[in-house]
Amino acid sequence: MELFDYSAWQHVRRRKTSHFLDQIAAGRLAERLEDFHARFENALVWADDEGATAAALLAGGNVAGARCVEEGTFFKPLSAPPFQAGQADLMVSNGLLQWASDAPGVLALCRHGLRPGGLFLGVFPGGDSFHELRHVLALAEQELRGGISPRVMPAIHAQAGAALLQRAGFHNPVADSDTLTLTYSSLMALMHEFRAMGWTNILAARPRRAPPRQLFPRAAALYEEMYPAPGGGIRLTA
Repeated sequence: MELFDYSAWQHVRRRKTSHFLDQIAAGRLAERLEDFHARFENALVWADDEGATAAALLAGGNVAGARCVEEGTFFKPLSAPPFQAGQADLMVSNGLLQWASDAPGVLALCRHGLRPGGLFLGVFPGGDSFHELRHVLALAEQELRGGISPRVMPAIHAQAGAALLQRAGFHNPVADSDTLTLTYSSLMALMHEFRAMGWTNILAARPRRAPPRQLFPRAAALYEEMYPAPGGGIRLTA
């Protein structure tokens, strides 16, 4: 059973206008790569960030060449990968793994493209990312309907991430987390940013009927009460 509706994914990604979190992650991926003190001749990059990840890797000086792989490849049949086995000595994924219904299968596809001894680096929202939004939406809907609907993508914690890498056949997997705290003037401003980043609800089990009229106003009030930012507005963990 598919966790996500990929026809909806394609629709929202076409309307994507903001890449700022992708760009932050791209910079941190490049910094992490410097820790390996190695030269990578052929990198494959999976990202939906207008080339920001590939550019950051090339600017670091230890990547000679980087080719971007069409982002939707993550969700196509794994029997037809867009590269040859062992083609790359570096595989990088920025901000797409969280949309994969079959994360172990996607990771196995990444391993398929790596030559022996190659390196995989990936970054995606996980762990406590967006937990404030998830919490207030659930509370508001519980109040109004007596139950909750799937509205925010599930999170993969670091420990589970390491287990997924091992299950996909990677050796010596390491998974860690980094916290970024953002501030928004209101829940509506946050939701507008999510739409601009292409992070609207594409869960296959998402409710298809309109939400209760008071859902978002009530969630906004709960957000301001429970997760205020120190200087005003609301905070979000990413």
